[in-house]
Amino acid sequence: MGVVFLSGILSDVSLTSYKGVLFELLSGLMYAIYMVVFPVMKIRHMSSLKLTFYIFFFTMVNIWVYSLFTSSGLEAIPSFTSGINLVLLGLVPTAISNITLIMALKKIK
Repeated sequence: MGVVFLSGILSDVSLTSYKGVLFELLSGLMYAIYMVVFPVMKIRHMSSLKLTFYIFFFTMVNIWVYSLFTSSGLEAIPSFTSGINLVLLGLVPTAISNITLIMALKKIK
């Protein structure tokens, strides 16, 4: 529902990027499939911390490969303070939410 409101479909403003909405819907679908399929996969017996590491690692590899095919590549981090903020923002809330999601999915039988 949030995608509909943010895209401007319901207002007089025309939708400028169908590709963005499509990617968002595809992302939501893949996330839902992940949550449904995870409890029956063999990796559910892996520790939550190790599984989170692998998820982050392969996401990093995917972003790096994607950057090789874009004209601008990856943008440099402008300052040390920004780098610290990015690391903390990437690790603390993302890791905690991913670890707790995996722990919750493991409890589904």
